Amino acid sequence: SNCNSLERMITEWKNGIVYRHNSPDDFSDKVLNLIKTEEYKRIGQNGKKHVISKYNWDISVLSLLQAYKNMS
Repeated sequence: SNCNSLERMITEWKNGIVYRHNSPDDFSDKVLNLIKTEEYKRIGQNGKKHVISKYNWDISVLSLLQAYKNMS
């Protein structure tokens, strides 16, 4: 839905759809459009790239180790 922080991430990475909160019609219209245009394929690829590049252990461990170093 149109939660600001999620909307920003989805818009920036083009990895999902934003729909009006409490609007089943808007949600269903957006999902049907994804299916009709096969946009879901691009969104899925973008989502996968985002997770691999930002949210993975190899990258997270570097931040964690740096935080431990800063504590000592």
